[in-house]
Amino acid sequence: ASAPAEPPPVQAPPPPVQAAAGFTGVWDTVAAGQNITLILEVNGSDVSGYFGYSNDPQKDGNLRGTLQSQGEFLFTYQQNNGEAGSGAFQLGGNGKKIIGVASSNGVQVPWTGSRRP
Repeated sequence: ASAPAEPPPVQAPPPPVQAAAGFTGVWDTVAAGQNITLILEVNGSDVSGYFGYSNDPQKDGNLRGTLQSQGEFLFTYQQNNGEAGSGAFQLGGNGKKIIGVASSNGVQVPWTGSRRP
């Protein structure tokens, strides 16, 4: 009798797309006609940050999300005024642009911007 076959080695999940780490930074964005400063930080596959409609981005809300395998970042957000929603971002322009959408109460708006130099 032959020995049972050894099971294949367990493979670790693939690391997040390298470009996705490029979400970290300060972004000058626009959504629904509003200028919004967005600050993001990536830690592993977790993304967190805050945003504001003035030069004080901590003032108006925060968001949390997860990097997806294709380099997309899915998030939920909460504004200090109680509005909440969800959305998604992707990097463009060799990591210098952020392209996405935000959705709240069934209304979806584009949310795009550029990395602050």
